Amino acid sequence: MIDSYRKLSIAKYDEIKKIMEKDIDDIDKQVELIACLADIDIDKVYNFPLTKYEELVEKASFLLELPKPKNNFPNKLSIGDRKYSIMKNVEKMTTGQYIDLQTYIKNDMGIAYILTTIIIPEGCEYNDGKYNIDDLQKDIYNNFNIEDAISIAFFLHRKLKIIIEGTLHFLDWKLKKMEKKMPQEQKTKMKEVREMLKGLETNGLGNIW
Repeated sequence: MIDSYRKLSIAKYDEIKKIMEKDIDDIDKQVELIACLADIDIDKVYNFPLTKYEELVEKASFLLELPKPKNNFPNKLSIGDRKYSIMKNVEKMTTGQYIDLQTYIKNDMGIAYILTTIIIPEGCEYNDGKYNIDDLQKDIYNNFNIEDAISIAFFLHRKLKIIIEGTLHFLDWKLKKMEKKMPQEQKTKMKEVREMLKGLETNGLGNIW
């Protein structure tokens, strides 16, 4: 039975969330959670001796807290039977990678697709035709644990936020300098542009998970 977030795949985590959102009695919800974590039929859980059931409830108690991102994770990892590199140097992300990331976030495609922009099969470059993004997403979704997934996504979000804020602050500084030399009508337009940049700084990355 799964008894920690390190053993819980992203796919299973999504199953758990759906069970938690159900409008059913707490005891029935608890039974469904145990069945999901143990990968067994619900009827089998109902037929367990009470002592066995209490043991499984204890193992499922890790769900009482949400998974938390960790600060450290390796440069390389294995998912299923394939090895991957994690692109920690986010500053070298290509325009295509960043556009894909924004698309996944905007369309609420899930954390597994987001991670395909930073988890790259060893020996490959991002989306170089040597591997299939959709196949990678499925591999991550079904075989990668939610604790590491959230840790990497949090790292990606934090790094990109720093880069975006730095770029936008520089652009705002340049626009302020340009604004001083403009007639009043153009100054008004320039202020609108600067306000738009502030909106990008606040909402540029959206919700990454």
